[in-house]
Amino acid sequence: MRLYSLLFTVILLLSFQVKSKGQLNSNLHFGLPINPNKSVVFGKDIVIGDQPTRNQRDLAICTAFNGWMYVVMSRNGSGYGGYTIYNSIDNGMNWSLFKDVQDPSIDTHYHEFDILACGNSLSELKVFISWIDNDTSGLAYSRIAVLKINGLTGVAESGLFSENEDGSTYYDVKLVSDYLSPSIESNPYSVGILFSERNILGFVRDSVNFCISTNGGISITNRMSVEASNARIYEKVSIAYGRSPSMNSGKYFATWEDKDDLSHSTGHIYTAHSDPGITGSFSLPICLDCDNATIGNKCSNPSIACSFNSIDNDSANITSAIIYQRLTAGASYDISGVYNLKAATGSNFHKMDLSITSHNEIQPSITFNHFDHNFFMTYYDSTAQKLPCLSNNFNFANPNSWTIISAGFNDSTNLRVPFPKVIINENKQESAYIWNSEGFNNNGIAMFDAEYSTYTGTSATKIISERISSFVFPNPSSSTSTLFFELKKASVVSISISTIYGQKIDTINDLFLLEGKHEIKLDVTKFVSGIYIYSIIIEENETSGKFIVAH
Repeated sequence: MRLYSLLFTVILLLSFQVKSKGQLNSNLHFGLPINPNKSVVFGKDIVIGDQPTRNQRDLAICTAFNGWMYVVMSRNGSGYGGYTIYNSIDNGMNWSLFKDVQDPSIDTHYHEFDILACGNSLSELKVFISWIDNDTSGLAYSRIAVLKINGLTGVAESGLFSENEDGSTYYDVKLVSDYLSPSIESNPYSVGILFSERNILGFVRDSVNFCISTNGGISITNRMSVEASNARIYEKVSIAYGRSPSMNSGKYFATWEDKDDLSHSTGHIYTAHSDPGITGSFSLPICLDCDNATIGNKCSNPSIACSFNSIDNDSANITSAIIYQRLTAGASYDISGVYNLKAATGSNFHKMDLSITSHNEIQPSITFNHFDHNFFMTYYDSTAQKLPCLSNNFNFANPNSWTIISAGFNDSTNLRVPFPKVIINENKQESAYIWNSEGFNNNGIAMFDAEYSTYTGTSATKIISERISSFVFPNPSSSTSTLFFELKKASVVSISISTIYGQKIDTINDLFLLEGKHEIKLDVTKFVSGIYIYSIIIEENETSGKFIVAH
């Protein structure tokens, strides 16, 4: 076994927690904006992570069954790689450092992250993260990995998937699950992994591959090729799960870029789906732009979403929607797409004209809200330096007329490669967004906002992370734990303990503490078993974290 593989094993099992809390044209055919400049439903931009010494990019976000959210990002620095995960238990208004891992080897670059939360109870809450790790020393080494993490503690439980074939490099990887509406083939739910693999030495063919775990992420139960060729280049991929009462076996739907060669920035967009269920082989790939000379071979960066409802669409079927960026005659991009109301049974794709301006529109992201049966999408309008938010019903009665919820929900315009992502918060039942803004050191700053947000304060993630670090040990505990924290200056401190539902059960007010390290004993014998939140309040700043009582 290579030394590199040994180091990978170390990384998969490496886990530690550091708990620090961040801030506690109305005639366009595309639809009418609720507010042309900034929708009142969005609050101020919230900073998730901003450390100038790190390149915090390749953001990915997920939501758990209870609305808790997790964001993963690169922690790449000088000569090392790794990842950082932040989480929020209050729908994204405040973020805590959940897990921070640095690769002990050198010359590594972690990128193309994705993250997925699964499980329908706190005791079953698991978080899966995926990434690609490239060697930067000139050895052309590449590896793909998927890790399962405890969603409460951040402890790495197992490496679900890893691959580093000789002669291959990996380009993109995406995660998907059916945990909210499980397929009949899942127990208790399935986790799918879609990735693109590139031939660099001639030993293997370029391919798009799919792996699935039908046993809740315990092990990979099936691996298959979605598409393969000796003459094509596959890069960006996207995958979604679809299910409806009439199509209750469920299916996975994939889309990807197909390019002539590495010198091309655009290509074709293809799609296929598993058939008959989630473990079946994928259908014959369909090209979505090959029949249109205007857009053919000029597309890139696809994103897919599918309906998974308690009701059928108007065709008694599953709706899929795919959006992508298209190179125009003016050498700029606009957003194009297709939808299919019979996605489970046929190739009834219909084009959507999604361009609303002559602006350069790139980096699209789409998701499905199973609460109101609407698709939500965002993208980067680089001309206006805005990130719009739009929606359309899953029956697509007016496929070219999306509702503009906000023409630009971002406050700051220091955008270069934001790559916005949209998800649905399972607690608020509305859309939430992350993106990258630009730091003074050319680092990416991880940002958050949401359709439901009314946040009006100033994000203090950076300030608080510099002033307070804290954690509880042992955690879990049945008798006594200790809250450890460190102050950068003498301060008046208040500490409170609350249930995860916000009920305060213990407080210590107005302690004057000097600069340095401090310990507060916590007698947890009087608490029932469960999860609790501690908060340390200093002036207008607050840091919080979780601890578990297990009698």
